Amino acid sequence: MEKSTSLWNLNADHGLGFFDKLKWMLLNAANNTVGGGPVDKGIHVSNFAIDNIREIETAEGVSPARRLCDLFWHSIPLKRCTDFLEHPINAVEIGCGSGIYGEILKILIKDEFYYKGVDVSDNPIWFEYREKYGFNFVQASSNNVSGYLDDENFIFTQSALEHFDEDLTFFRQLADYVSSRKSNTYQVHLIPSESCIRTFPWHGVRQYSIQSISKITNLFDDNASKTLYRLGSDRCNKLHFDWITLPRILRKRDPRKENPEVYEHALEEAIRRDMASPGGTTCFYALEIMTKGNHCEKDS
Repeated sequence: MEKSTSLWNLNADHGLGFFDKLKWMLLNAANNTVGGGPVDKGIHVSNFAIDNIREIETAEGVSPARRLCDLFWHSIPLKRCTDFLEHPINAVEIGCGSGIYGEILKILIKDEFYYKGVDVSDNPIWFEYREKYGFNFVQASSNNVSGYLDDENFIFTQSALEHFDEDLTFFRQLADYVSSRKSNTYQVHLIPSESCIRTFPWHGVRQYSIQSISKITNLFDDNASKTLYRLGSDRCNKLHFDWITLPRILRKRDPRKENPEVYEHALEEAIRRDMASPGGTTCFYALEIMTKGNHCEKDS
């Protein structure tokens, strides 16, 4: 039984020497092009596009991928999850880091909202969020997700799956949990695309292609609705490489800090143009899985 969508367990988060860096690049390039197996025909692929970019407040100076993710969180998941879920939103984020996305969703979702953050490492900000919002936090590994799921109906990750050594082990437990629920379950996972091997080199274990994503989605019942959103495209990838990746490789100063207004204008323009006319590459992916509860099958 496969434990990972990757054929190796080489994690750049732990630090890599020169030859391991070369190996990491070659293995990921191979996995992104010829690995992964057949595509899940049940996946609907959609290009993410919205009109109100300037109306949404997000952090400045961030990468194109991060800006696109924040724009996504402010739009599609909010209405989709509140319409699909029949009870107050009870969310769990795996690989939560500080828990900042719990706070973002708490502010954006007007209805009753409960949040549990799970991460392998403790974070000092957790105490503040516990006191301010009543959030719950658990220090645990993604390999043991079944041990801390407690009737959550909204499961999400943000830039976390690429760090999981055994992402399929993680999703098998989610699939078992979702299939056992009587109520609907909504999932969103934001993950790096194949292009991130160039824009985010030596980051985590892997990137994702539609083939490797299919290994994940095939674990869920046929009645699950699966949508893969393409966030950004060629122009966002070029902007990231020119403004972030290349300066880091050359060990130059961050041009975003030296010319913040120029960067913000270039970023907005790249996002707008990619949304209007997507190219052949993808900047980042958002995977949405909506599964109806067991009671829906009995009632139909």
